[in-house]
Amino acid sequence: MFDKIQYFSSFSFAGKEKALSLQRETADNVMKVYKDYIDLLKGIGILLVLCNHGLLQTFYVSVFHMPLFFFIAGLTFVAPQWCDCRTFLVKKTNRLLVPWVFFSVVSLLAEALVGTVGENPFNGPLWFLQTMFVSLVIYGALNLCFRSRVLLNVVCCLLPVFVYVWLTYFNDDFYLPSLLIRSLESTFFIHLGCQLRRLDTLKERPSLVLMLLSAIVFLAGGYASTCLYDTSHLIYANTGTYTYNLPLSLLTCIGGIIAVVMLSVKVQRLPAVNWLGKHSLVIMSVHFPVIERLNYLTSQLFATDELPLLNKVLIALPSYGLILLFSVGAVYFCRKYIPKLTGYSSLIPAK
Repeated sequence: MFDKIQYFSSFSFAGKEKALSLQRETADNVMKVYKDYIDLLKGIGILLVLCNHGLLQTFYVSVFHMPLFFFIAGLTFVAPQWCDCRTFLVKKTNRLLVPWVFFSVVSLLAEALVGTVGENPFNGPLWFLQTMFVSLVIYGALNLCFRSRVLLNVVCCLLPVFVYVWLTYFNDDFYLPSLLIRSLESTFFIHLGCQLRRLDTLKERPSLVLMLLSAIVFLAGGYASTCLYDTSHLIYANTGTYTYNLPLSLLTCIGGIIAVVMLSVKVQRLPAVNWLGKHSLVIMSVHFPVIERLNYLTSQLFATDELPLLNKVLIALPSYGLILLFSVGAVYFCRKYIPKLTGYSSLIPAK
């Protein structure tokens, strides 16, 4: 009865502050539970991004490394209340949209000065920031519209099916922007993370059995995909990633995500990797133009496409070391001199 009174009082002026207080308490509880391993999880994710953008690209990474970040967003997601929508939007704008605008402008200026290498956009990974923003807004809106958890589960689980059907049968005649397609796909992974955090396996101790089963599903699905399909073009940034075989691709992706999450919960902390995770937004936003040029230079010097895997790994390691050093410098500069433009502090006041 007391819970019902609290719920309905949140719609009155007098109950507004109490509703906000309850929401802040929920957010604090979420971060208290997950802060020990969430940075490690982000750090593993950003290392996978660097790996896949470097010379060691592989389908086994590209199939799940970007959905992993949306899954992480679900692990720490706190649904907004109707009376607090502005605060929710301002917070996400400061954290995601402002850095996207800033790094986009810087990238355009840099591209005008130095040009591009190859066919890729100058700083393609910036799609992640705007997609994360739109996905979180969509998921926040769904939480406001569907108070029933059952309905919310049904709607979110149907999102990848909708994307698959639309891209397969309707997109040629009725085009949807790639940002919307990616955001709808990504909302499903945010919801998946939000549901997984309720499991005791995250709150008490990680399930080694679940980790092993997920790893087996991931490896088996990846092997089947590479045997049955040409996976060289299947990258998450391209909207057709999960249209080749929806059940197989989702199982492979989810298997990889759950295995990495369970591993992170078990390990909890690796200082260097945790540091990378804490600053993953800046690293995501600055690494690509540099690593593209390192890839080009390395491939010209060593003809890496024809080298055995071990030799390619040895050649790629110095490039990864250089990009990590560059990322450390970029993080230091952004955090010290332009924190409001790079997500470290708020540019737009919440009140």
